[in-house]
Amino acid sequence: MNSTLKRVFLCGSFVLWGGCTSSPPTAEVEGAEQKASPLSRDEVLDRFSLPELASAANAFKVVIDEEAPSEPLLKECVISGAEALRWMMPLKELIDTKTEEERRVYVENPMSPERVRQFEACEKNCTCGAFLTLLEPVREPRLKPARARARHRHYLHRLRERATSLSPRESLTCARRQSWLCRSPLRSYLEREAANGAL
Repeated sequence: MNSTLKRVFLCGSFVLWGGCTSSPPTAEVEGAEQKASPLSRDEVLDRFSLPELASAANAFKVVIDEEAPSEPLLKECVISGAEALRWMMPLKELIDTKTEEERRVYVENPMSPERVRQFEACEKNCTCGAFLTLLEPVREPRLKPARARARHRHYLHRLRERATSLSPRESLTCARRQSWLCRSPLRSYLEREAANGAL
């Protein structure tokens, strides 16, 4: 096989084969992932969005709260309550840092269409609380133009309503959608950080 085709390329956040158009055999991708260096903290923050980190936190919280689950939360892997509890501390640190970064971006561009889409979709992935935490400390006079302040108040109210009305059943539904966690470098990072913290 041509040596070029044997190299594994990274295109965005996806591992691809021979460029950004076709995928390699599964076993070879797994081998490449195993050889890849673990992500650093900064790399994790660059790769994962605030909604992704918040969705992971919701999944771990569900695992922790469910003392005797009838079945694994995620079909692809088993995460115990003890593991989820250990991983929550390094995950919270990531979320706090990401929230501060995103808050600065929001103040600079509060009218971003992408941000509005995230606010509107927060119920689907149980991230309304994370966005509420992002918005609450923002001082309205810093937001420009003037209509951005009205929109800020609107979403602050809506996010607060949605975050406080989240039911355990909805949290469980959101958590079950996070199967990406099982093979994610985020999980590997949290495992490593939790182990280092226990030393």
